[in-house]
Amino acid sequence: MPSGDVTLMFTDIEGSTKKWDQYQESFRSALGIHNRLVRQAIALHEGYEVKTIGDSFMVAFATPISAALCALEIQRLLEGTEFEEVEGLRVRIGLHTSDLTPTANDYFGPPVNHAARIEAAGHGGQIVLSEQTYERIYEDLPEGASLLDRGLHGLKDLSEPIRLFTLYHLDLPKRDYPALRTLETLPHNFPNQVTSFVGREREIAELHRLITLKKTRMVTLTGPGGTGKTRLATQVGAECIDAFPDGVWMIDLVNVASAREVPTAVSLALDMKLTNDADVRGQIVAHLREKKALLLFDNFEHVIEASRFLTGLIKDCRDICCLVTSQHLLSISGEHEFPLSPLELPPDDVSLEDCMKYAGVRLFVERATAARPNFNLDENSLPAIVEICKRLEGLPLSVELTAALCRGLTPQQILPRLKDRFKLLASSRRDLDDRQRSLRGALDWSYDLLSDSEKSLYSDLSVFVGGFSVEALEAVCPAPDTLDSVFSLRDKSLVRATELDDEIRYSMLESIREYAREKRTEFAEDETHSGDFSEEIENRHAAFYLHLAQLHSPKLLNAGPEVEQARKILELELANMRAGMHQYVEQNQKESIIGYGKELSRFLQIRGLYSECEEILNLAENIAREVGDKKSLAMLLNRHGLMAWQRSDYHQAIPLFEESYFLGKELGDKNRMIMTSINLGNIAWGQSRFNDAERIWTEALDLSVESGQLANQSMLTGSLGIIATRRGDFESAANYYDKSCLLSHEAGFTEGLADTLLNYSELLNRMQRFPEALLKLAEARNLYHSLGKEYGLLHVDIMESMVFLEQDKIPEAEKQLEKALTQSRKFGML
Repeated sequence: MPSGDVTLMFTDIEGSTKKWDQYQESFRSALGIHNRLVRQAIALHEGYEVKTIGDSFMVAFATPISAALCALEIQRLLEGTEFEEVEGLRVRIGLHTSDLTPTANDYFGPPVNHAARIEAAGHGGQIVLSEQTYERIYEDLPEGASLLDRGLHGLKDLSEPIRLFTLYHLDLPKRDYPALRTLETLPHNFPNQVTSFVGREREIAELHRLITLKKTRMVTLTGPGGTGKTRLATQVGAECIDAFPDGVWMIDLVNVASAREVPTAVSLALDMKLTNDADVRGQIVAHLREKKALLLFDNFEHVIEASRFLTGLIKDCRDICCLVTSQHLLSISGEHEFPLSPLELPPDDVSLEDCMKYAGVRLFVERATAARPNFNLDENSLPAIVEICKRLEGLPLSVELTAALCRGLTPQQILPRLKDRFKLLASSRRDLDDRQRSLRGALDWSYDLLSDSEKSLYSDLSVFVGGFSVEALEAVCPAPDTLDSVFSLRDKSLVRATELDDEIRYSMLESIREYAREKRTEFAEDETHSGDFSEEIENRHAAFYLHLAQLHSPKLLNAGPEVEQARKILELELANMRAGMHQYVEQNQKESIIGYGKELSRFLQIRGLYSECEEILNLAENIAREVGDKKSLAMLLNRHGLMAWQRSDYHQAIPLFEESYFLGKELGDKNRMIMTSINLGNIAWGQSRFNDAERIWTEALDLSVESGQLANQSMLTGSLGIIATRRGDFESAANYYDKSCLLSHEAGFTEGLADTLLNYSELLNRMQRFPEALLKLAEARNLYHSLGKEYGLLHVDIMESMVFLEQDKIPEAEKQLEKALTQSRKFGML
């Protein structure tokens, strides 16, 4: 790919969408011929095909004259080819030269957008080029070629007007083309933008479709402060300008004091000469009644009472469309809401080659480069940039303000300083108003528009971490008007509503939640408020999620739809449960800490989050000892020992199991004695003390039969199968495993069945009955998956690798072991 002084060429078939619809297969055939001819010209003039988008080509050239000659060759080849089946085929071409460096096999930045806009300004058969390209080729043109100055033109990227030229050759047909399709040809009042527009391709296409094809006359673009509503609406207006011969007009309402002044603001934007001040609305209707225009109302949230003015305008002027940006829904008839999400963010492991495909990273890199021209995106800076964009949640305002810090800091230096994001993200740019200079300013603007009851609920909602259900909302914030207020906060873009499994779940962006938490602290410190209401809310929150954990955590031991639903709920509410436990730790609520420790540790262990699980278990065990809760302590110790055993830390596991066993014996809890005996036998087996393991398991089996505990009988019978396998008594081992499976089925003990099948596969592997071994493993995998037992899946991977190894299938064995190794690192088992 060329680097440095690069000339980009964009091509596009005029009217291709209509031709696709009209001719279908005939157009497909014509497109194939078109692609072949374009690539023939590209190869002839040593161009680099960057990519194709539909029927459009993006090509890079090391020299401008090569690009110009290629463009002429494309037009010559196409003009010399009959496309009668599709009634002709014409292509417009745009050329632009700039300093570019390829990234991830592509080019990014304003020059790329510029080149695409130059191509879009032309008509089929034309070659349009920028002044930068013109200056480099006019002395080197071949005989018969000529350039025509088309004057200054504003492109749809809303940059400063630039001079455009058209390239022609005597070998090509001479046609009378209309004026170039630029902002100069239609009325508008767009301000020039000092920065390029990045991303939002999907949103632009969808809004363009809504306004121009579906003829939606009232679209409200909603989102919290900092999501880029204004810039997107402006860009959409520029994209739609061809569909509105009477213009696209932006009405900025940020400095309009009240709803009564909105009609005057509209008249000023339309440059109307009012005959009197008494009936401004009537004069606007008379001015627009027969016109086809698009009105862009920006910052409508603080003049929301003017919504009726818009309703009347649309009713009285049949060809008028309105695109409104607002943090609040207008809640009027005919309104189509278009909620704006943050920019797309990459995964943690994104490669340098792929990172610029994500608008969040692309915006950061472009703005950082503008702040420091020698800024470099490389393997060292990429992880920090990705993490910065994630912490900023893809909010364009936050990303832009943070990227500007690159004028004096590297991304690696910025990242740890984001802890105080509100202080850090304050801009000194003089061309921004207060709400745009900082993230706090944007949120202050939103907060000041709330009613007192909305402010109170907004601050209360900060107690939730990672979102909340309607049930949680009503339990933690039990005011009579809570549901109405949260609907209002949703309509004002401070709360997000997402449908999940046929239910609505609410959440806040973390920066919005952090701001709300500050406000809750201010309320709590306000002496005019009676009582420690902040602590009351946190206590209700902690109690609700403890109850939720106690309700669903025991279900993880079951199977089928019930365990899957429990897993989903616990996964979804894990952050709230962590926060609830932290609240009880802060208040030293000992019984509740033990409760959280028992239920939360079970889920964390199943998830393989061993470090966090151990921290919680240590805390809960210490408190259980302190208050003398022996039953809870026995259970916690056994779980702690299980976690140590799964990490093969026998030195830690043995005393934990032994103490749990003796506590169970002291309490007369036979089930606890059996469970810890099973685990102690497992350790003896792991240490090759096979006689000890057999003795421990046999004693526990007798106790299980005496107690009528089928699930424990299943586990212990399967364990004796392991002993028989070790001794080479394969017939006895198979009998033990078959009996264990039957007992598990009878008891409905899915986890025990999965464990037995895993061990059974080892026996079959040693007997070289490989297909049967793999079938047992496949069944075990399905059962572990249904239970959410990730460590079980890990052991299935290891056992599968052993089966492959016995068959000399080395690549398959290596693949499974690599997978297991990755999971082991994830679980902290290495």
